[in-house]
Amino acid sequence: MAQFRVEEQMRLTHEFHRVELPEHREFMRQMILRVERIGRDQWRELSRLNDELERQGAEGREESRAQRNALLKNLDRLDRLDPPPAAA
Repeated sequence: MAQFRVEEQMRLTHEFHRVELPEHREFMRQMILRVERIGRDQWRELSRLNDELERQGAEGREESRAQRNALLKNLDRLDRLDPPPAAA
């Protein structure tokens, strides 16, 4: 009786693997394809965001440089308006 159950279990296990394993492999293949596609999409978006941040940084540096030069120009102009120091 125990021998019969073991043989039946072996037959059922063999049948399960014969039918289910190819379906499982196909499912895993499809999942991997989807994960890879999502990864590529995320990589493209991160690359785009990085490019945008670099562009904004360059624009910010240029704007900061222009503001700094304008400030120095105004300080130079104010310095020329000050009366000379009184002689002691």
